Amino acid sequence: MGQVISSVLSSADDTKEVNPLSIAVDNGKRSIPYIGDFDFKEFEKCVFAKDRSHTMGKDRSHTMGKDRIKEFEKCVFAKDRSHTMGKDRTHTMFDQSIKQGIWIKHYCSSHKILLVGEGDFSFSACLGRAFGRADNMLATSLNTQDFLKKNYGQAMSNIQSLRSRGCKVIHEVNATEMAGYKNLNVVKYDRIVFNFPHAGFSYKEYSVTYQVRKHQNLVSLFMANAAEMIEETGEIHISHKCNKFFEQWGLQKLAEENGLVMMEEVKFNLSDYPGYNTKYGYGGDKNFNCNPSKTYKFRLKRPRPTLGSYIL
Repeated sequence: MGQVISSVLSSADDTKEVNPLSIAVDNGKRSIPYIGDFDFKEFEKCVFAKDRSHTMGKDRSHTMGKDRIKEFEKCVFAKDRSHTMGKDRTHTMFDQSIKQGIWIKHYCSSHKILLVGEGDFSFSACLGRAFGRADNMLATSLNTQDFLKKNYGQAMSNIQSLRSRGCKVIHEVNATEMAGYKNLNVVKYDRIVFNFPHAGFSYKEYSVTYQVRKHQNLVSLFMANAAEMIEETGEIHISHKCNKFFEQWGLQKLAEENGLVMMEEVKFNLSDYPGYNTKYGYGGDKNFNCNPSKTYKFRLKRPRPTLGSYIL
C-alpha cells in the first residue's frame, strides 16, 4: 500500500534555510531525510515496520491501526521531540501531516470523498483505517441494510468501523440519480469513487450488444450525476476490469459525452487496499476476480470560471 505522510515547509528561496520535509513510501521505496536533531531512523522503524508495530522507550509499545493519527503523534512527538527549521521557525510533523493529509494511493485524508456502489463497505473501511479518521468521507450503497446483513458477513462491522471514525453511511443510494439526493449534494467533492460498476446479470440471455448498452447506461448516468457534484479540480474515479467484454464499455467516450475528460488510467492492485473485498452486487459472500483492472480518472472538461479567470 502506497502512503505519503508529508510536511512541506515553503520558502522564497528553497536553496537557503528551509528544505521540504517529506516521508514517502510507495511500493517499498522510501525517502527518509535527516533534518536537525530529528531521529528519522527511529521514526521509520515506528511507522513503517512490516508488522505494523513498534516500541519507543521503556515499556512503551503501540500498534498502528485503530487510530493512526494518534499513534503517529505518540510515535513521533514523544516528550521534547521537536525541531526548529530556519530562524524562529518551529514546526511539528503532526501539525503538518494534518494539513498535508495522509495518503493511500489516490486518496488523501484532506479530500472530501464520496463513495458509491459499495458492496460490504470494505473499500471505504480500508480508507478510514489508513486515514485514522473518516469524517471526510460519505459512503453509500444501493442495497438495504437488511440485504447487507444477510449477504455480506463483514458489512456491519465495516460500517461500524466507519461510523466510529466519523463517516456518514447511507443505504439505498442509486448512483444514476444521486445528484438529486439532498443529503448527498450538499457539498462539492474532491473525489467521487465508483468501484467496478455493474448493471447486473439478468441480461445474459440477451445479445452482447444489448448487455454492453445496459452497462454503458449505468456508467453514463453515474458520470452525469458525478459531474454535478465534483469540485472544479476534483476527480471522478472508476475502477474497472480492462479485458474482453469490459473494454467494450468505452469509458473514455462515455466521459466525453458527459462533459468529462480522462486524466489517466492506472493499474489497479487489490493489495494496495488491505481488507478490501470485491463482492458481487447480487449478494453472496464470495469475492470476484478483479484482475486485470485499472482505475480510470476523470475531471470536468470545462471548469466553471472563477473570478480570477476573468480579464478586467
